[in-house]
This record gives sequence, structure tokens and C-alpha cells, in this order.
Amino acid sequence: MSQSLFRAHFKDIEMALPRPVLKTFIHKLLASNYRLTWRHDQDGIELVIHANDEEIHIPMLLENEKKTIVNVKELEVTTEELALTLEDLMTDCEGSGIVRTSGAGMHCVSYYDHGKIVSVLRTEGGADMSSSGSLKSKHKHRGVDPSVEQFVVNGEIDYYLMELKEAIDKGDRQRVNRLKHLLADLVKSKNNIKNRIQSSLY
Repeated sequence: MSQSLFRAHFKDIEMALPRPVLKTFIHKLLASNYRLTWRHDQDGIELVIHANDEEIHIPMLLENEKKTIVNVKELEVTTEELALTLEDLMTDCEGSGIVRTSGAGMHCVSYYDHGKIVSVLRTEGGADMSSSGSLKSKHKHRGVDPSVEQFVVNGEIDYYLMELKEAIDKGDRQRVNRLKHLLADLVKSKNNIKNRIQSSLY
């Protein structure tokens, strides 16, 4: 994937880093020749990763001597190797959140819950393939808490609503119809999950 085209957007990332894992993460960054600096203020610590022409700011909170908490609302990374390192960290630390990557015609949205990918959305081929409606969706909801399922489905609905707007703007009727059917199925799934959650309360 071309580095200049690559983008990774991390959203609502939460993970707890045991001290050995944090140490390994730092060593891995240094081994990749990233320059690291630390910033301290009254709210906590911030790790700044200098990669190519970008600076990645990761806020950290020292919960105790053995554990560091990372809570990131939004973060964009344009260095693919660094993005993969951060995703590996989420897996190792059983992190949760959303990672959206794009580049060279590929768009992927991954939903993490306790270090596991519970859902993946993919669109391929950039503008040309997009017009043909090439969509792939992979779900791993078995055994997942209904509230997590609800979160994932809501995220999928938001994502495909953006796709629908783009298709409408381009006047692609075939893709508009396919996305409308897909969204209708997702709304049904959302309602089913909502009913299951309500039933479990009684």
C-alpha cells in the first residue's frame, strides 16, 4: 500500500498497558527509528511519536506502578507500519475501539472489543470498484455481549449512510439501491438486538 495514500483513523480507543507491554512497545518504536518524546502536565503523560513528517500524540494515565491507561478519542496516522504497531498493541492489551484504514482503493473499518475484532467492513477498488458496489462485511458476533453487537451495528449503519450519501451524490442508482437494502437489513438487526437487550432486563 502506497505510504502517501495510507490513512488510519483511530477512534474511542481504550486499553490498559501492563508495564512489560509498555516497555516492549517503546522498544519496538525505537527499533523502527521513531523519535519519542514525553510531555507531562497536570492531566497526565503524553507520548509523542515523531514519524516521518507527522507527530502522533498518545495521552497516557499512570494508574499505578504496574499499569498505564490509554484513552484516545481520535487519532490519525499516515505511517502504515506505525498504525499496524498500534493495532498489535490493542490486541496484546485487549483494547477496544474503532480503526478505519484507507489507501490504494481499499477501505477497511475494524471494531475491536477486548482485543478481538468483532466486526470488519471492507470496500475495495476505489472509485472504479466503488461504482460497481463491491462490498464485503465480516461479522464475529457469536458469544459477544449484545451491547457490543449494538455498538458495532450502529457503527456499520453510520458507515453505510456515508457510503449512501456518496452514491447519491454520484448518481449511482444501482449502488444506492444496494446500500438501501443493506441498511434496511442492518436496521432490522439493530431492532432485534434492542429487543434482546430489553428482554434480558426482565
